[in-house]
Amino acid sequence: MQERELQRPDSPVFKGKRTSPPPLLQQSDALFEIWQAFLVSRKAHAGDPIAQHELGVRYMLGRGIEADTVKAAHWFHEASQHNMLSSRFNLGILWYHGWGLSWNPFESYKAFLSCAEAGMNEAQYVVGLYYTENLVVPRDYDRAVAWVRKAAEAGYAPAKETLPDLEKAAAQQHAEEREPEDPSPFAMKGFDDVEEDSASEHAAEALVKSVLLGGDPELRRALGLSQLLDKEVAVDSLRLQGIEAAAASGSPEALAVLGRNKEKGIGGERDVVQACAHYIRALRMDWPRAARLLWSLAHEPGIVAEIRDRARRSNVEAQFVWAALLGLGFESLLFKEQAMLTPAQAVEFLRKGAEQGDLACMNELALCHFSGRWVPQDRKQALELWARARERGSKEAEIRMAVVDVQHPGDSLRLAGAVAVLEQAAADGSILAEVALAYCYEHGVGVPVRLGEAVRLYRLGARRGSQDAYRALRRLHDSLRPQEERFLIEES
Repeated sequence: MQERELQRPDSPVFKGKRTSPPPLLQQSDALFEIWQAFLVSRKAHAGDPIAQHELGVRYMLGRGIEADTVKAAHWFHEASQHNMLSSRFNLGILWYHGWGLSWNPFESYKAFLSCAEAGMNEAQYVVGLYYTENLVVPRDYDRAVAWVRKAAEAGYAPAKETLPDLEKAAAQQHAEEREPEDPSPFAMKGFDDVEEDSASEHAAEALVKSVLLGGDPELRRALGLSQLLDKEVAVDSLRLQGIEAAAASGSPEALAVLGRNKEKGIGGERDVVQACAHYIRALRMDWPRAARLLWSLAHEPGIVAEIRDRARRSNVEAQFVWAALLGLGFESLLFKEQAMLTPAQAVEFLRKGAEQGDLACMNELALCHFSGRWVPQDRKQALELWARARERGSKEAEIRMAVVDVQHPGDSLRLAGAVAVLEQAAADGSILAEVALAYCYEHGVGVPVRLGEAVRLYRLGARRGSQDAYRALRRLHDSLRPQEERFLIEES
């Protein structure tokens, strides 16, 4: 038999037009679906590859039969032995997600590659994306472009949309002008995609609009805006209809947008102290890209002096920023601007702010106690501070306490509560929660072990810039990596 896709059957599972008279029972009728599944099952057991593929689809979708991904995988495998490309492609999906099969991205890649080489456009697109991640195969944008271009030239819409960005990445790879600022291969459209004049409010508004409406669904989800349509809202209403709530829920991208607004005076007066505070909180919530925004703003003439002067006038937010800049390694800048602090002074600023109920100070001081930075390590004191902050409404404190609970599990009731907090926080856009929840699924903490789900969550975090998530992805991939030359990746 030639290496080609067999003709699709005349079945309600498939979208092709029916050539036979319509059945007396409609396709949505449960009895009709059950009868069809019975007929297909008989043919599949008799060795009909088309019926085997359809039975796999039915087990995947629960059409006329109870959904069962293990059985779906079995029948896709049977059909793939007869060169059913759709079955082979579906096997790749199951391996990729760990549905019905043990998670194995390398077997997934092999399945997709086989389909791509046979001319399946969807598989050509997927194989191209594998060459951008540096996880299964070494990153090679030339190969990525070659595969995605094949799919694009055949009219596959996602490939046509992705190709220009891949061509730019390939050109940058060849230029080798500089090392990438973020070693993670995942890129999210937004802050890094907009060139702007830092003195132009119009440009700043354009940047915010690009971040919010730029088309990346994960970023919009992280900002709490995925339900909004581009054509229905303006930048002002977007900012008012969800970003502040998303920031309060732990979304670092939302915090960064609020910081950008304050830095540029969008929607109100410019306040560089508040801007720095937002960037610092975004950085603490595991969004490394905030470091560049903070660094750029703090190095503007007069900014550190303004932070210092306002802190000396007992402004709690400025004291938090001043202490945090020291903790983040800005010593040389503080020294240059005659604003150097001692660790003891920084701790005193945070302590006074915490006593006044400032949530940022309470969370930062708790981090100091938890890690032993500037003070003796005292995790009990850290947890007490986070508990106080949580009682005052701090989502960050609630998430950090949940992270501690899953990393050091105690009683089952408390662990279940921690997992529930992480699930909600991840849905609300918290990278910290995404990565912690992935840890739970990887190790079976409070939930069943599901490597596919752990990988999905790590991937989301890595795509948003989390190096912890990316390192976890590399570790999981390396644990299964075959000793084949095409899969060997040099340490970065």
